[in-house]
Amino acid sequence: MIKFYETYKESKEAFYNSVYKIEDIYNVKLSKNIIYEDLSLDIAEIIPKNKDKLLFFMTGLHGIEGYVGDFLLREFLENYISKIDIENTHIIMAHSINPYGMKYYRKVNENNVDLNRNFVFDFNNVKQNKGYRENKNLFLPKKINKNFLTSKFTFYMEVLKHIIYSNKKDLKEATLFGQYEFEKGFFYGGKQMQKSSLIMKDLYNKCIEYNYKQRIFIDLHTGFGPKYQMSIVNSPYDKRKSNDLIREFDYPLIQSADGDDFYEINGDMINYLYNLIDETTDYATCFEFGTLGEGILSQIKSLRMMIQENSVYHYYNDKDKIYRNIKNDFKKLYMPNEEKWLKKVVFDFNKALDGILAYYKY
Repeated sequence: MIKFYETYKESKEAFYNSVYKIEDIYNVKLSKNIIYEDLSLDIAEIIPKNKDKLLFFMTGLHGIEGYVGDFLLREFLENYISKIDIENTHIIMAHSINPYGMKYYRKVNENNVDLNRNFVFDFNNVKQNKGYRENKNLFLPKKINKNFLTSKFTFYMEVLKHIIYSNKKDLKEATLFGQYEFEKGFFYGGKQMQKSSLIMKDLYNKCIEYNYKQRIFIDLHTGFGPKYQMSIVNSPYDKRKSNDLIREFDYPLIQSADGDDFYEINGDMINYLYNLIDETTDYATCFEFGTLGEGILSQIKSLRMMIQENSVYHYYNDKDKIYRNIKNDFKKLYMPNEEKWLKKVVFDFNKALDGILAYYKY
């Protein structure tokens, strides 16, 4: 049986052990960056003789999603790394970019900031989310009925009302684009770059300044998309056609986060990278491992979990039954420890890497 660790401490220890195991084989460097209390963003590097190419993995940008990310980094170190041209490829792994969210099973960080809405070049000129403001009575945290089943029914009725009476474009923008106005709301991008974001920004700048011949960045996420089929989600700044890449990477599901194939995001980390990299040689993308499915009912269910998790965080604590019920529901959305699902996650991760690294001759 395969499974991932479900606590921050276990995941950290397992990742450290995987790195330490290869110290006798490779030139390994591990750096720990304290983010909040004793929680750290860790950077593991495998440094080659010749730094011709860069392969960079990022996990835990949305904290709770870091458990599957941790599992896949260890899968890479233990079972995949022998496929890489290690003499010429610099490998960097960012483990738990948002360690607070990982430990406490939240997507956001210690300041309620969604770090994948925080990579903004100019916070004084950020696009405002009109749809969020128009529908704020649905999205902002509130006290909810302490009966779990009743709270779900009430939420679905409220969503149905908004679907019927709200502008559909505004509603979609509200739920996905990111917002910079309501500090307690979900998808809040912050007023400034967070500590974790600044560390990653500095690291990205160093990677761009160094004269690599080629760079690949892969950000690992869970939640959205088909349940048993990982999506490769490209930035809208990557102008290549998805169908062409499906053929060239030999991978069945490649989408663009442009609002049509997938969704547009303000302050997105991969979009931020595309303002730095050389598109003719470099590639930055997201691996998205779906957990519920992509139908409208699954999307509404996912929305309910995010809104209710944010509400119980602000109004309840772990002594309240409604808090425990909703947090358990939330965990199933981002870290479903189902063996069938996890086996497919490993298969798709390896297949996508095979296709991308073969195409770029790694």
